[in-house]
Order: sequence, then structure tokens, then C-alpha cells
Amino acid sequence: MKKFELARSYLPTKTVGIFKHEDFKRHSLELPWCGNKPNESCIPEGSYVVKRDKTGRHQWYSVQDVKERTFIEFHPAWTVKDLLGCIGLGISLNSKFDPIDPEQAMLDLLEYAGNEDFLLTIRAANKDDFQV
Repeated sequence: MKKFELARSYLPTKTVGIFKHEDFKRHSLELPWCGNKPNESCIPEGSYVVKRDKTGRHQWYSVQDVKERTFIEFHPAWTVKDLLGCIGLGISLNSKFDPIDPEQAMLDLLEYAGNEDFLLTIRAANKDDFQV
């Protein structure tokens, strides 16, 4: 099982991060931290199994067993208005910290991870996460 890491930076109106596994790296967008409130908050830091999802609303990947939450998915998102607690990916982030080319980022993840489950570990970012 591949082990991905999501290193987050918490901003007042959104949460951004680096989502990576070995040579695969994309940028992430989530709602701000609001105490894990459904539809208002990013999910808590921790480790989660992520499964390929062919039946959910977006049908990309679904984050499993998030305490007090359901239907957490990875899917394309252009701004936080496109999210209800899910995780959006982008090739990079623009000057407003919104994803660039989120559909391509999701296609890249699908090609890289395929139909296999993977482990996602979410933590706060540190300065080393942003080194080129």
C-alpha cells in the first residue's frame, strides 16, 4: 500500500498543503480548520485509508473512517466554495492559493495510484516541506 503524506498550512479562510508520495507531488486545498464541523472544516490531522471510489458523488477517491464525518472525497476543486470538507488537488497553487488545473491533478493521481487503496497521513507543514 502506498503511503501518501499531506503537509498542511492553515490559513484563515482555507487550508493548503503539499500532497506527496516519493516523486509524485501535488498541492492541496481544503476548508479552514473549524473544529472538524461537517461541511465547514478540513478533517483532523491523522492517518486514514483512502479507497478508490466509483460510487460516490465525485467518484475519484474516498477517505475512510474520519471521526464524526462521512463522504470525505478527493475531487477537483477550483476554490474552497467547491468543497464541503473534501480535499481538492492542483498541479500547483495560484497567487490566491487556489489550485491550478485541478482536473489534471486528479487524473495524475488516478494514473499514479490507480485502483489501489493508499494510506494518507495528514500533519502540519514545516519549512522543509516547501524546499524544492
